[in-house]
Amino acid sequence: MTGLYYLLLAVMANYPVIVTKRPQELLAFLFVLALMPMTYATILAAMYRQLLFFRKQQAERMLLEQKNSLEARLEDQQRIRKMKHDMKGYTATLSGLLAEGKVEEALAYLKGMEAQNDAPLKSYCPNPYINAVFVYYAGKFEKIGVVFHHDIQIGQEELPYMELCQILSNGLENACDALKELEEGKREAAVFMKYNREYLLIRIKNTCRDSLYVEKGTFPVTDKEGGGHGYGLATVKEAAERLLGDVFCYTKDGMFVLDVMLSTASFPGGKRQEQKKE
Repeated sequence: MTGLYYLLLAVMANYPVIVTKRPQELLAFLFVLALMPMTYATILAAMYRQLLFFRKQQAERMLLEQKNSLEARLEDQQRIRKMKHDMKGYTATLSGLLAEGKVEEALAYLKGMEAQNDAPLKSYCPNPYINAVFVYYAGKFEKIGVVFHHDIQIGQEELPYMELCQILSNGLENACDALKELEEGKREAAVFMKYNREYLLIRIKNTCRDSLYVEKGTFPVTDKEGGGHGYGLATVKEAAERLLGDVFCYTKDGMFVLDVMLSTASFPGGKRQEQKKE
């Protein structure tokens, strides 16, 4: 565009003769000179508005992640309160049975209690922040009938949970949106996480529509109407880059795959963190 503007000004200023010798065209030449900076100003203003909008989207997603984490913790606390309340009734009943010498009835009651409370609280990983993300999205998947597979191989490592929650939340939210468009019975999602000394590998997969094709190394373009869409993968990529990582998307065998590889050198206690302290 700049080259075309330069050619336009060069032609208008010098052809067929210099513009000062063509006073009837001088006004048009001045309009072109004024149009050029206005065009660049418009482009820069649009880019700045887009940047502000993107930052707003990021802030909203971070608030959503915090909300999801707090809701998951609140739900756990409510379950614990309910269990404490129920235990009072259980102990009162057992005390009454034992006081009457009904040992067999007390044993049968204990077995019933064990069967009723046999379902433990769901825990996907030891990290409470990352676990809260999985608990929230597992609930969303369950509501829309998604078969959810998971293999989370992380332990007590100190992890950059803010970036990881961003990556997982955006990836799982995109998967949830895509699965809602499919027929029931075809909705399936999976998450794989593996941690070693050098890398943390994350893979999020979900079934997708047959017409979707994404070549490895490219990002799919959203086809949702209206604004505010298509920022999930951009946020994932930005968070991964902060952790010296990379992101790959592709479709294979009817599945959309999001692969994220993060360098542990950027994690708390990693090599890059130690260099910063020095």
